[in-house]
Amino acid sequence: MLKEVDNRQLDAAEKAVAVDSGRSDDVIGAVLSSQEASLSFSMLTQVRNKLSTALDDLLKMQI
Repeated sequence: MLKEVDNRQLDAAEKAVAVDSGRSDDVIGAVLSSQEASLSFSMLTQVRNKLSTALDDLLKMQI
């Protein structure tokens, strides 16, 4: 999961650099990749937060 998010970030960065340098005119593709990477990172952050909350709840349980 982490590797997928990282790959999306790298792909978005490569597409943005290609558009900025004039090697590509696919602005829409670059923007879509950037949004996809952003959403993937946001989802990963939410999953981390949920796991952290669940772990805290488990640690607070009395046995």
